[in-house]
Amino acid sequence: MKISLNILGRNPLLPSIDIYMKEQYANSDSIQTFINKISKNSRIKEVVYQESLIDMVNKNIRVISIVILAFTVVLLIIAVALINNTIRLAIYSQRFLIKSMQLIGATKGFIRRALYLIWYCPWIDRCFDSHPFIDLNFTVCSETGT
Repeated sequence: MKISLNILGRNPLLPSIDIYMKEQYANSDSIQTFINKISKNSRIKEVVYQESLIDMVNKNIRVISIVILAFTVVLLIIAVALINNTIRLAIYSQRFLIKSMQLIGATKGFIRRALYLIWYCPWIDRCFDSHPFIDLNFTVCSETGT
């Protein structure tokens, strides 16, 4: 059944506008400031929004952010522990070599440099293997047997 506007004489429904705010303005303070500004216009009869929904969404975003931050901290602690244990195992596996170097009078810096060459040369060499213009030959690495 169609009701014509001619029968009523005027449209009983007020015109409405939906406004979608950007995320940086989607909090209660910004929305209230916006409502106060547009309410000063005499053509605006009422402004309706769900304040409880906005507050609930902002609260949930804060909770989720804290959970993600806590999870990230836990993963960071696990990563640091794994790196620490890997280094300890690498040093422990070379303990006889390190002790032999110390017995013949090698300084701590000399031992560190030698171990860095043993551990990192293969990785550096593999990084440049795929490059067509760079060919590195690490004879120190191949002499140590790695």
